[in-house]
Amino acid sequence: MHAKDLICLSDKSTKGDVSSLLPICLSTIRQLYTIDHNPTKYGPSFIGGHMWYFDSGAFRHATGQRNILFDYVVRVEGFVTLVDKRRLPIMGYGRMTNGEHVIKNVRYVEGLPFNLFSSSQFCDGGYLVKQFILGSNGEDGDEDGNVVLRTRKNGHLYTMMFYAVPQQVEAVVMLAEATKEESGLWHQRVSHQNFRYRNKLVSKHLAKGLSETRQSKDNLCSACEKGKMKRSSHPLKMETNCHNPLDMLHMDLCEPMRVESLARKKYMLVLVDEYSQYTWLEFLRAKSDAIDLIIAFIKRIQVLLGRQVKRLRSDNGTKFCNAKLRSFLEEVGINHNFSAVCTPQQNGVIERKNCTLFEAARSMMAHSGVPPSLWAEAVSTACFT
Repeated sequence: MHAKDLICLSDKSTKGDVSSLLPICLSTIRQLYTIDHNPTKYGPSFIGGHMWYFDSGAFRHATGQRNILFDYVVRVEGFVTLVDKRRLPIMGYGRMTNGEHVIKNVRYVEGLPFNLFSSSQFCDGGYLVKQFILGSNGEDGDEDGNVVLRTRKNGHLYTMMFYAVPQQVEAVVMLAEATKEESGLWHQRVSHQNFRYRNKLVSKHLAKGLSETRQSKDNLCSACEKGKMKRSSHPLKMETNCHNPLDMLHMDLCEPMRVESLARKKYMLVLVDEYSQYTWLEFLRAKSDAIDLIIAFIKRIQVLLGRQVKRLRSDNGTKFCNAKLRSFLEEVGINHNFSAVCTPQQNGVIERKNCTLFEAARSMMAHSGVPPSLWAEAVSTACFT
């Protein structure tokens, strides 16, 4: 009986002589191609099933079978180069099961004809690789009972057969995964709004084809993490004194953007009706255009809605503390309120609206990779989605 007939992979609680650990030098891909360049010759029970090769040369567990992974994350990480110089892309990673054990961080390599079990990644997880000499009765001599995997030498290779979860459990996993991907797609369609609004679409049946499963806020979107970083939120206003549209309009002129829009605009005027929370956007080339635009907007919206604007609220910047605007507001009987200097909390409606619009715009742009000059289109999409 040879010393290399059996290798046992034990958990980190295993006790014993560490000197029994022996290096294993395999070149699985090369040897498999040496056996036969056409691996499909061995049939689905050999390749299409869950036969895995214990490989000390692989840095990560790798498989070409996407269907055996769950909790799958799409992440293109590079390429794997085979002996025949082919480069196979690493498309993402996930988890897989072997009976009751869960194997994490298994890379999905598109087109890889073999399943590779990395001894390096296994040991990095705190496990031990021990080599036993089989006894005359065929036992490996493991007295601790801590062996989690066994691999036997099969020709020049060490192979293991993994068994996936039962079929009914696998169906639930795939359903949950599909729901998560679908939720992510709807999250993008509604301008990366938070999942509370997505769940509202579900509960009120406002979108056809949307899954009934409610999405948890714990499922973070990487683009939202980049686009929505901010300071702590202002305290919410518990009551409003507005009972009709146009009772109170909040407005703010956003400072010039670093990049001009496609229409060569650098400023953005935001107006919010406190009663309905309806929002209007106007883009400007120069700060001096704001006053004429505000006057024209008030005249137009009063005609469209058949109501009188009663109050305006803004900061006390020079773009609003203007004799021309003051004269117009006094003429039509509109009261203009100002927030205190350096106190944006007093105009929290417009401040939160600006935050929401720019968070959604940054998230969409980070996700799609569009140039910065499309910021106006991104903000408009966020506003009117």
